[in-house]
Amino acid sequence: MKSQRIVFGLLVLLVACSKPPSSEAAPPEHDAGDRRAAGKSKARLFQFFREASDAKKEGRLEEAIELYHQALELNPEHEGSLVDLSHVYRLLGQRQDAVQVLDRLRRTQPRLPRPYFLLAEVLSEEPASAEDLQRAADLYTQALDLEPNVLGPRLGLADVAFRQGHLEDARECFRLALGTDPNCLRALRGLATIHLRSDRPAEAIPLLVKALELGTKAQGRADVPSEMDTQASFADSTITTGENRSAWLALARAAHALGGYPADVPPRFRHPSPQTVGAED
Repeated sequence: MKSQRIVFGLLVLLVACSKPPSSEAAPPEHDAGDRRAAGKSKARLFQFFREASDAKKEGRLEEAIELYHQALELNPEHEGSLVDLSHVYRLLGQRQDAVQVLDRLRRTQPRLPRPYFLLAEVLSEEPASAEDLQRAADLYTQALDLEPNVLGPRLGLADVAFRQGHLEDARECFRLALGTDPNCLRALRGLATIHLRSDRPAEAIPLLVKALELGTKAQGRADVPSEMDTQASFADSTITTGENRSAWLALARAAHALGGYPADVPPRFRHPSPQTVGAED
C-alpha cells in the first residue's frame, strides 16, 4: 500500500509539472509580439508623416502625396495625414481630390466640427457652383451644430450667405461672430459691407473705423506721427495692406453717402476727396 501511495504521488507531481503556465502568470508570447509590431507600425507612420510634412514645406508636393498615402496605409484614419494631404491637393489645384480626402475625414470623425469646416472651405472656393455653395452652407451649419461658438464656420457661413444674396442671414452671422470676438476684423469688415449694400452707411462707419484702428495696430502703426496726421498722408504711409485700403475706401463711400465724415472719425482715416471714390475702388 505504501508503494502504491508513492507511485500515485509521483503521478500527481508529473501531471502538475506538465501543465502549461497560466496566462495570468506570464502573457503569451504572441501578445508581446503583437505589441512590438504595433509599436513599429506607429513609429513608421510618424516617420512617413514627418517626411511628408518636410516635403510639403520644401515644395516637393508629389513626393508629399506619396508619403501621406504611405502613412494612411498604416492608419487610414490618421487626422494629420488626411488634413495635410487635402491641403497639398488644394495647392496643386486638384480640388476634387481634396474634397474626397476631407469627406473621408468627415466620415471617420463625425462628431468633430473641423472636418465639416475644412470640407466647406474647399467647396466654397472660387469657382464654386450654386450647388457647391449650398453644400458648403450645410456643412458650416453642421459644424456650428457641433460647436456653436467656433468662429471659422460662422464666418464661412456668413460669406456663403453673402455670395448667395442672403444679406440678412449674412448680417446675422457676422453679428454672432462679433459676439464671440468683438475684434474680429473679418466680421467688422463683412458687416460694414452689408450695411453699405443695404444703404445703411451710418451703421457701417463705426465698424470701419474700428477695423482700421485694429488693422493698423496689427502692423505696428497704432500711433501715426503728428506730421503725418493729415487726410492725404494716411493712404500713402499707413494703409499698407489690401484689407486696410478696402476699409479706408469703404469708409470714404459711407461718408460721401452721409454728406461728410462724422465728427468722431479720426482725421487720419479720412479720404481727402471722398466724393471721388467709386463704388468699385
